[in-house]
Amino acid sequence: MTVKNRIGCRHIFGVLVPDFNSVVEPELADMRIAGVSNQTTRFPLDAAVLEHLASAAERLRPSGIQSWIIGLATDSFANGLELMNQGIEILRERTGLPVHTASYAVHDALAHLSAHAIGIVTPFDHAGNDLVRATYEERGFEVKAIAGLARPSFDQIANTTDEETGAAFGEIAESGADVLVQVGTGLPTLHLIEELEKRHNRPVVTSNQASYWQGLRSAGIADSVPGAGRLLR
Repeated sequence: MTVKNRIGCRHIFGVLVPDFNSVVEPELADMRIAGVSNQTTRFPLDAAVLEHLASAAERLRPSGIQSWIIGLATDSFANGLELMNQGIEILRERTGLPVHTASYAVHDALAHLSAHAIGIVTPFDHAGNDLVRATYEERGFEVKAIAGLARPSFDQIANTTDEETGAAFGEIAESGADVLVQVGTGLPTLHLIEELEKRHNRPVVTSNQASYWQGLRSAGIADSVPGAGRLLR
């Protein structure tokens, strides 16, 4: 039975986040609007990730969850979208609820913005960036440039400075891309979006921003989110 309360009277998201990720939860909290509740739990990212994901969802179900947001972008994994598809299918089978993921949300946001030529910022190294490029090209996007910050580990991504992130966006902006994209849910970028859009005069789409945009719009909530860029106006 769906739990209705004042905070989640419009929609209740179940947010599933890798256990090392310290960015998804606060960034989604910053985008939360009146009447929407984000209920969050975590799962280990290891060989049994699909079962961990399902178990995490089961823990949250008593909170009255109405749809899921998986705070993980798998574009940098070998066969990453196939892995995500398996996760989506498991959650749908076990809960019967809609599932939103960072990877597909960014793809859908770019289509919404009629973007074709894109520049991408990631926290990954060359190997990860090659997989990200291949994923986006397979989805029909022209990747004009990709700038990887080569963070040494997943848990260190959150320690990237604003100056480092801003420089990477400046690099890809010179490529002539229509839209600037940030891939990876662990890189803190939400607070920079408005400044980056103003500086480079084009939309910025990030993994966490796109996930929340897709979740809200799929729930029939058309409110704008101050400070979250053109996508959420």
